[in-house]
Amino acid sequence: MRRWIVLFLFAGLISGATLGAFWCGKTVCHKITYQAPSSWQRNLYSKMNLPAEREQKLQSIDEAFWKQTRSFCMDLCRERMELMELIASDQAAPADIHRKIEEIGRAQTQLEKKIAHQILKVKAMLNDNERKEYVQALRKEFERSMNECGFGEILR
Repeated sequence: MRRWIVLFLFAGLISGATLGAFWCGKTVCHKITYQAPSSWQRNLYSKMNLPAEREQKLQSIDEAFWKQTRSFCMDLCRERMELMELIASDQAAPADIHRKIEEIGRAQTQLEKKIAHQILKVKAMLNDNERKEYVQALRKEFERSMNECGFGEILR
């Protein structure tokens, strides 16, 4: 009996963590879709005191990237919603849920690679001081985002 209680509590803990991650993912999907992704970047580039031509070039590169990436992000969000539907379903087999999680993991990895490639592309266009400032600003934005999702304690 005690074993079942522990198992039940463990399942509840895992479900809570999954729903928390889902909610944070849903928040991220919402921000990607409805918030201008490069608005803080436009401010970033203007704060870096770049020549106007370079600032505009970086902004246009970022805007083109996010325009391309937005549909990929929305596909990832749809995959997450499908996972939630599977979890909510009484007929879904654990193997189906695990398969969907693997699909999401592969898509998330692809997205992380795209973002890292974009950051490296921009860094290559900057001098040493600008690169440091750029990376520091990206880190601040990442930390702000982590705090919004409730994961700020990881940063301490």
